[in-house]
Amino acid sequence: MDEKVEYRNSLVIFIDLLGTQNRSDFDELYKINSIFHEQFEANQANGNSYKAYTRKIYTFSDCAYIIYRDRHNNPDNNGKLFTVALYNTLSILTKFLQEKMIFRGGIAYGDVFYDNDRSMFFGNAINKAYQLESKIAVNPRIVIEDEVADVVIRFIEEQKYKLPEYIRYCGMGLLLKCPEVLDGIVEQDCDGKYIYNYLFWQENDQPFDAIGSSPDDFLRDLAAYCMQQFSSQNKMTVIDKYRYLLDFCRKKLDNLKDNRDT
Repeated sequence: MDEKVEYRNSLVIFIDLLGTQNRSDFDELYKINSIFHEQFEANQANGNSYKAYTRKIYTFSDCAYIIYRDRHNNPDNNGKLFTVALYNTLSILTKFLQEKMIFRGGIAYGDVFYDNDRSMFFGNAINKAYQLESKIAVNPRIVIEDEVADVVIRFIEEQKYKLPEYIRYCGMGLLLKCPEVLDGIVEQDCDGKYIYNYLFWQENDQPFDAIGSSPDDFLRDLAAYCMQQFSSQNKMTVIDKYRYLLDFCRKKLDNLKDNRDT
């Protein structure tokens, strides 16, 4: 248990797999929980005591809470903390998409208590992340609390101005996208909500060795899967979710092509 039994400021990423209300197959539920833990533990292997942050994951059935916090509880470190958390979670979400498992979620920051020795966790940020997923997200998207998104966007902007090529392009009146500092990992959806770009790697043609396919093939395969669901599903609410994911996927594929042409 922590030395003090008290709330600590933490970033909470809540992920819920969709289409699982009637899912009871052991192998499938085992696969879901294994993906959460195996991908998380692969990152956790580097999370030694010298790291500036700690992270925990709590899974149950087909969803998970991933909790990040600064070891020194210093809000000045939130930009880096939030950005690192988003980057690390990409591997989990990419693996789910590879398995054709779609999801939605919520990301929030605030008070959290968890017990290292027991499956006990609660707090305002836990509740907010769940509410973003259950009340706001609706489609296969991960909605980010405005305050969190603002911190990430501001931090990335600060990192961009440290890049000589960015300064040079700004001087020419041109806007340069900088995926090397995770520019674009947070974006605004059509309803104005901030969302987590879980196709960031694919959109920016970045390698992801664990998947074993090119970004193009990954996106085309995911788009084809969404289209197949239009004929196999009979509920419009379900079809709408696959239509959203298809549009999101096609947008990233178009951006990938544009990025290669520039």
